[in-house]
Amino acid sequence: MRLRNDWQKHIGSLPSTTYGGQGPQYNFTAVTIPECLPERLEIVAYIMEFAFLHDDLVDQAEASEGLGFFEKMMKEIKAGFRSTDRRQGSSGESRILGDIFEEMMAVDSPRAKQFLEYWKRGPISSPSSYINALPSKNIRDKAADALNVWLNVPQADLSHIKRIVNMLHNASLMLDDMEDGSTLRRGSPAAHTIFGIAQTMNSAGWQVVEATREIQKLNDDSSIEMCMEELINMYIGQGHDIFWATNVVCPSLDEYLKMVDYKTGGLFRILTRLMLAKSPTPPWSDLTAIASLMGRYFQVRDDYMNLSSADYTKKKGFCEDLDEGKFSLLMIHTMQAAPEVDRMLLQNLLAQRRAAGKMSMAQKHLILEIMKKTGSMEYVAKVLEALLAEVRKMVDDVDKECGIENEMMRSLLGSLGVEAPLL
Repeated sequence: MRLRNDWQKHIGSLPSTTYGGQGPQYNFTAVTIPECLPERLEIVAYIMEFAFLHDDLVDQAEASEGLGFFEKMMKEIKAGFRSTDRRQGSSGESRILGDIFEEMMAVDSPRAKQFLEYWKRGPISSPSSYINALPSKNIRDKAADALNVWLNVPQADLSHIKRIVNMLHNASLMLDDMEDGSTLRRGSPAAHTIFGIAQTMNSAGWQVVEATREIQKLNDDSSIEMCMEELINMYIGQGHDIFWATNVVCPSLDEYLKMVDYKTGGLFRILTRLMLAKSPTPPWSDLTAIASLMGRYFQVRDDYMNLSSADYTKKKGFCEDLDEGKFSLLMIHTMQAAPEVDRMLLQNLLAQRRAAGKMSMAQKHLILEIMKKTGSMEYVAKVLEALLAEVRKMVDDVDKECGIENEMMRSLLGSLGVEAPLL
């Protein structure tokens, strides 16, 4: 009620159809009280009611009026709600937003500053925040913790490095989904299907820039140069992957592995090399070789699971890589091992996919039948076994050098098996 009184005092009449926090579905009691500390209930209620009324006002306005109100409010936010500005006759919105910020500062200054910083970013952070909130196995965080058994990076630096890698990873997910035309990510709509191509692309670029700024805070010039090098590699690798799919060009095995080392191995190497730069006890062993091999394993495994896993079907759709026309290790082996008549079928199917933008269920099942005849699933499963065995051998070697048994790394590797194929 306090917000409603202030709204009428500083802005004007209430939107005619608003229920705000008194509404039947998102009422204040149901949504806020279970999650809020008692001393913060009043200001949280005030903020929520302002948000409800603001949304109702914008919803009722003409497009240009709604945009104007939003831009005016964002201008006030970016000005930092300076009290002197409000005393000099700023808008009613500024007065209310300033009161909100001052009261939040009095209750919890650090979180108030975080809240203001998040609010300033507004639409630019929405797609990346959405991706970050989706369910994840947090493999890269777990890999960082496992590497740290050997490296002993201080926790503050480790948390900083994890944040950098996650920002780059989220950016790569948004870009991948747009470039591949994917509509699902981890069982939920892909970011660009919610926020649009332009806003999602902008948010992905912003994440890369923000990650670069965070790298600078590590105060290590060699780390900045290294990350630029690996980011270039990641873009080159992705470029080759897109080129092959777009032009229906089947790469050689060596070309494919080089692409994977650039595209997927890059992020693992960034994680490893940043940790090495902050480690007081770096081992003599080449941990970047483990990082590159893990990148290979992850990419081959992901492509294998995309065409064979029931869980992947739920989260990404049925054999989504075929809709993309991706030349995975499975497809490369099939093209190389299939008789001439089946190779021609595959070439034509991939050409039709390029024209249509996707494949029908019948087309996908035909490709799966050809893969079954060439034994490509079994071949890739053996490749995965060999890659995992090689990583485990490298882990054993580092353990011997460091005099530590890295059970955390072994546990992580043990969790990365593959399901029995559906074929």
